[in-house]
Amino acid sequence: MFDYGDGFGNLIVVADTMDRGKTSAVGALSKGAQRFKHIFDVARSQTTDLWTHDGRTFSGDVAHSAYDLKTKLNLKKKKFAFDEGEFFDAKFADLVWWLLLKGKDVFLGYLNRTALKIPFPFADYGNINVIYAMRTFGGEERDFDFGGAGHWRVPTFDEHYQCRHMDEHGRQCERLGFLPHRLLSGQSVAYDAPLIAVGGMKKDQEKPYYENRCPFHAVIPGEQEHFAIRDLARLLAWNNSFFGPLSVAINSVGNFSKSRLSEILDRYYQMEADILSIPNLKPAQITKLGRIRVGISQAELFQHPEIGRMHLFDDSSLDQKILNLENNHELRHYNGIILP
Repeated sequence: MFDYGDGFGNLIVVADTMDRGKTSAVGALSKGAQRFKHIFDVARSQTTDLWTHDGRTFSGDVAHSAYDLKTKLNLKKKKFAFDEGEFFDAKFADLVWWLLLKGKDVFLGYLNRTALKIPFPFADYGNINVIYAMRTFGGEERDFDFGGAGHWRVPTFDEHYQCRHMDEHGRQCERLGFLPHRLLSGQSVAYDAPLIAVGGMKKDQEKPYYENRCPFHAVIPGEQEHFAIRDLARLLAWNNSFFGPLSVAINSVGNFSKSRLSEILDRYYQMEADILSIPNLKPAQITKLGRIRVGISQAELFQHPEIGRMHLFDDSSLDQKILNLENNHELRHYNGIILP
């Protein structure tokens, strides 16, 4: 595995269609890692281990949500592997990013498209491709060397895709740069800046230009505040869509408080306990349990001090950002709830 000495980990993505060896690759590449897959796969494979279509297994465990994963991670480990990543909720992306910031190496396998030919959606909002943008290596078959079953390996670094970021000493980042990053006068352009066409890649100091960056050096000013609003809107919308409006309904995301989040969580945990007390759950009850656990994952990780973004709501400047989103029709009101 590549070590660049900057404290940021590696994300190796193996994304493809069925029967292409995704689990074999993740299992073989992640020797010594703590491995997980979504509990949904147990019904098919009849095992908690990572399971291939030809019957091979790699030791592992299961989890039903991103928050469930968080509670089971052994952070003394350097490597983590996740299979069937498409079945998790959207906070799974934030969990992976958190592990990368901690310098962990992550191996991820997932089905990249559904039978409808669209990117595989998360259980709540968005789709698995958001993690594809975080990768430091991998993505397709050509990104790996085949040496027979169980002998996958990541090939040597390709300088053609090198990140273009230069540090204060004039040293270029050695990571792969998969992401187009917009700059103006050498500075990253803000997330909510108007989108305009950029002509070419020349570094004209008076015009925006693009350069390829790695995920670590492609952070955009203001994007976390944007994601904070989105996360809260989705949390409230998920609650409203499946379980009806609560007394915590509000008409301004900026007025959200921790006590209101606690009300939502208390209700979710009580609903989870009620369902788990029922013997021989029926399919509809299992489905409802899954939705409740997604809600728990959204709320718990939203308030997590390192993974979540709830602390950003202390910033009064969010009011203007919320107004911009509403004016752009990215948020809408329904029965006192703000929806994405």
